[in-house]
Amino acid sequence: MQFQTAMKSYFEKEGYEAFATHESEKVVQYLNNNLISTLFVDCLLPGLSGVDFIEKIRKKFPPAVLEVVLMSGLFKDASFERDALRATKAIGFLKKPFDLEHALSFVKPTFNQVSSELENTVSPREALYGLFSKEKVSHRDKRKVIEALDEVHGFDLPYIYSLMVESKNSGHLNLVNSKNELSSVSFCMGNVIGVDIADNQSRLGSLLIESGYLLKEDLDTFLQIESSKKLGERLILGSVLSPHAFNIVLMNQMSIRLSRTINEAKYKINFVSTDVDLTEPHIDSQKMTYFLHDWITSKLTKEWLVNNYLQLGNQRLRKASQFTTDHSILSLPLMSHFSGVIDEITNGKTLSEIFENTKFSEEIILRAMHLLLCKGLLIFQVDAKVDQSMVQNRIRFLNKLFVQIDKKHPLEIYDVVKQLTNFTENSTLKMIESLKSMMGAEPEPSLQPEVYQLYIKILKIVDEMARVVGDNPKALKEELERQELTKKMNSTQALEEIRQYLDRSMFPKALEVVNKIEGKYSHLEKIAVYKIWAKLGIAETKENKSALLKEVETDFMQVPPEERFESIYHFVSGLKFKLLGDYINAKQSFEKATQIDSSSLAVKRELQNVQRIIDQKKDVLNRDLKDLVSGFFKKK
Repeated sequence: MQFQTAMKSYFEKEGYEAFATHESEKVVQYLNNNLISTLFVDCLLPGLSGVDFIEKIRKKFPPAVLEVVLMSGLFKDASFERDALRATKAIGFLKKPFDLEHALSFVKPTFNQVSSELENTVSPREALYGLFSKEKVSHRDKRKVIEALDEVHGFDLPYIYSLMVESKNSGHLNLVNSKNELSSVSFCMGNVIGVDIADNQSRLGSLLIESGYLLKEDLDTFLQIESSKKLGERLILGSVLSPHAFNIVLMNQMSIRLSRTINEAKYKINFVSTDVDLTEPHIDSQKMTYFLHDWITSKLTKEWLVNNYLQLGNQRLRKASQFTTDHSILSLPLMSHFSGVIDEITNGKTLSEIFENTKFSEEIILRAMHLLLCKGLLIFQVDAKVDQSMVQNRIRFLNKLFVQIDKKHPLEIYDVVKQLTNFTENSTLKMIESLKSMMGAEPEPSLQPEVYQLYIKILKIVDEMARVVGDNPKALKEELERQELTKKMNSTQALEEIRQYLDRSMFPKALEVVNKIEGKYSHLEKIAVYKIWAKLGIAETKENKSALLKEVETDFMQVPPEERFESIYHFVSGLKFKLLGDYINAKQSFEKATQIDSSSLAVKRELQNVQRIIDQKKDVLNRDLKDLVSGFFKKK
């Protein structure tokens, strides 16, 4: 009771109204009669546990109504903490003894505090990407930005994961999608130690087979054995799998699960700061850099990148102080494959100037730039010499904005404007006012006819969007979901059509369909590997294969990480090696594809062809050696 009194006294001194009791009935009575923002609950209560108590009242007081922070001086086990947080949907877990100032950080500011600070605040997402304009950012500042986030887009997550690692955070980053499904990423001092996701498709058995550590027949045998032990433990105890190999596969599983969170979805997000034990395997800063590269090259859409940087076209890019020419990130495929791209984005030009005078596509520039910004190797610098009202700069901005919203669904336009303005309020009209401020004053028709026409076109589109959407965008979501379902059905049919063309070796026709649907349906599963398969099939009949093979190298970077553990990925890798004349690696890739999926006739056919070539080469080599040796013994 003494500790409760101390907490109550401290909170009241900081300007909050506080109530303390050790009786759960009094808490329920107080909650029924008062509006409470945060409830601190000890896990050890008289009569029942704190966890049971919170679960009991959650139906009446859900997380949106009542935030809960758990406390314990006895239960400090990491698994108990994780289970308790999930069961109660608590926002934090404090281990006694703890600092009262830290406890206060879980409580929302009072109305007066918010009102007095409102003029100096920016939206959480604006603060997140505002770090791109700062030379040095402390771990504390990074944590504050993350803790302030409420809702994020799935494509924000690579940067957020990178910040979590670089700021040495410990705790659980919780993500809740539109279906109220929870995913959680656990960190210990900046190392990712666990990933639990709602879409749990990363099967351990399949990964063990794909990695070559287990045969399918061995997996089937162990799956048939009834046991309370987990699969990995059973395999290790059965001497079928080594602990080292198992850790490698667990690492792959974590990377796949992380990758699956990065999609075109909105998440409610909160970070629960708490002590977490470091376990093996884990993802450290170096490994996160490789994953960051793969996510940015394969998962983020060009459209999202354009929207994210649309308003920054007149800011100059320059190297941060930690940029070095021997940094490991510069050797990754996105940088090494496109020789000279680093020089293009680090020469002190504005983003608009780079786009106008580069040999690279806008997409490559944006991906490379985003990767360097996320790692803190590049920063935006506002140039006082750049006149924001210059006609040409304004035309560039308005043109890009028009392309992003033209002929789009009103809800898609709403999302573009919201991302562009970093708006968090549910007021469409205020959001449009913010956009108009960004667009500048209405141009004079007689002096700037081109700018005026663009300006009016955009206003008509956003005004129509406001009329349709109103202040309740959720009302349109059902319609959009119906459209998405139709698109998904159409895309599934298109993918099946492509697969049939590929199976019949009609590669130009397959590529034609791929190119037709690729821009229409973003991030279709297997579309990247189908494109590679079609191009390799075409290249096989061409004398000059070098240009097409170079394209294929870029296409391989665009295969999402979670698809690189599937049979078809190893199959197209085998086709590439075969085309390059590397028959040993081709055989290994085809064998791996067969281990994962033994039913594919195309894989079996290619494996037989490669084996025949290898055998022929061996026969020729043996024959040549025989002729050479027998030549020494011929009569002269």
